[in-house]
Amino acid sequence: MTGTPLPRRADVINLSLSGETTICPTYMQSAIDYAVSKGSVVVVAAGNDSVDASIYSPANCKNVITVGAVSMSGTKAYFTNRGNNIDVGAMGMSVLTLSGPDDVSFWNGTSFSSPLTAGVVALLKQHYPDLSPAVVESMLKSTAG
Repeated sequence: MTGTPLPRRADVINLSLSGETTICPTYMQSAIDYAVSKGSVVVVAAGNDSVDASIYSPANCKNVITVGAVSMSGTKAYFTNRGNNIDVGAMGMSVLTLSGPDDVSFWNGTSFSSPLTAGVVALLKQHYPDLSPAVVESMLKSTAG
């Protein structure tokens, strides 16, 4: 069975997942490269093991925006993966989340940081739809504080 194709491409793709591997798997890098070639921005979680993100995928893939976690005060979260391939940090500690009907709870993790960043990217793309993934990444890095 095949799915129904989307009526248009996704402007932003969030990958809140992480697996330990020293290289980005070929199938994943190919999919990311294809999405980016079509103008999609790919935002990924850095991982939550307090180690170098270069040994986790998709954080170690090319053409992605890798997001680490920070606290409400902006300090690096104790659990977030780190290293040279972290592009930006976003709220990832005590993130208020819907847990079910009429229920909310607080959660930690880069799986919360990444979609918050993807939301910022979506707002950028809404106002400036022709921005390339590389320009979006540059804008995020230059304005993150």
